[in-house]
Amino acid sequence: MSGSEKTKKKKKMENGEEKKTDIENSVNTFLELKFLELVKMTVDQAVKVLFVSPEFKKGLGEAMATFQKQQKEAFDIELDKMKTKIDKLEKMVREQAEVVKQLGLDLKTGKVGDSEDVAEKKERLRSVVMLNVPELNSHFELEKNKCDLISVNLIIQYLNIGVQPMAVYRLGRQRQDGRPRLLKVVMPNSMSQRELLNRAPKLKTFNTNGHPPVYVRKSMSREELVEFRAMRAQQKPNGIMVNTRGSNSTDMQVDDDNSNINVTQKN
Repeated sequence: MSGSEKTKKKKKMENGEEKKTDIENSVNTFLELKFLELVKMTVDQAVKVLFVSPEFKKGLGEAMATFQKQQKEAFDIELDKMKTKIDKLEKMVREQAEVVKQLGLDLKTGKVGDSEDVAEKKERLRSVVMLNVPELNSHFELEKNKCDLISVNLIIQYLNIGVQPMAVYRLGRQRQDGRPRLLKVVMPNSMSQRELLNRAPKLKTFNTNGHPPVYVRKSMSREELVEFRAMRAQQKPNGIMVNTRGSNSTDMQVDDDNSNINVTQKN
């Protein structure tokens, strides 16, 4: 056999092996596709069977119930937090409303009413008001105030109070009928004010030379005065006498009396 024939024979054999390899590859690819298709069909059938099975439905229902329960618990927690915040805000609003009320602010009109200043409140808490203390008939206000100071010092001395007043001044305008105005006495502190009120009943024996006795009451705000006068107007027609703590008389008078006496200490 010549060399050329051997070469041709070798090429034929190589071509045959290549064809055989291609066939085998094609067969393997076909088998793989069939296998994958078979697997897919098997999985689909298994899933369909699983979805309709009672066990799957039961498990799915339990899982959904657990999920919903967890979501509800989380929602309830957030709701409680919101309620707590709302309660705090409502409390703040109430507190602010109380502050506004104390300041006398009218929210409807936006106007500030007759509110009590902080300094005025501090003075009121250490002050008393005396009634029936005669007022000097003079054109000089300083002379009137000196006379009022002497009268107040006599009363404080009679009650054995160990401090002197910080200020003494009349309330309101001068009366045309000659009756004395209310006399406000500012004590150094609230303790001395309470001490004066507690000892005020002793003024029942204070010598006024037959004239009406001197009355002492605590200093009141406008609201307290309105309330007191309303209560007194309701009770007095029924024979009920209003008693105010610290007054030296059972019948507590608010208006001025027509006394023109000089306050004198009993000998």
